[in-house]
Amino acid sequence: MTNITIFEPAMCCSTGVCGPSVDQDLMRITAVMEALGDSEYFEAIRYNLSNNPDEFIKNKEITEVLQAEGVEALPITMVDGKIVKTGGYPSNDEITDYIGVRFIEVTDEECGCGSCGCGSEDEDEEEGCGCGAGSEGGCCQSEKSETPSCGCGHGGCC
Repeated sequence: MTNITIFEPAMCCSTGVCGPSVDQDLMRITAVMEALGDSEYFEAIRYNLSNNPDEFIKNKEITEVLQAEGVEALPITMVDGKIVKTGGYPSNDEITDYIGVRFIEVTDEECGCGSCGCGSEDEDEEEGCGCGAGSEGGCCQSEKSETPSCGCGHGGCC
């Protein structure tokens, strides 16, 4: 099982998605981490400095980075216990490089759950899978999957 952990700056709530202004990058990473967390292949964890300070202290590498660079180094992304990015959330392409899952941002609100192709019957089956509505941040396809559908452990839906 692959572990991806993000150590985040202090935020108002566990997802940071609250209040009148919404950070689109934060919404995207929230959707990505939720999709990965529902998978049998991945463990996706987020630690918020205000809600989980003990997790920052327990992790030697995180403590060292924070002592050297301060909170400006947050968010920090770790994959299987190794720091892979500091100072920003990983892009979808970076996540693909780290763990082998391709996330496709969905812009069509009609994108539904089910067969391959983002909600359209005439989509090419190899273009990804219809495993998320636009509000959920995208579709994914795992290299660990033996079928052309989503490899997230939910038979086509993440």
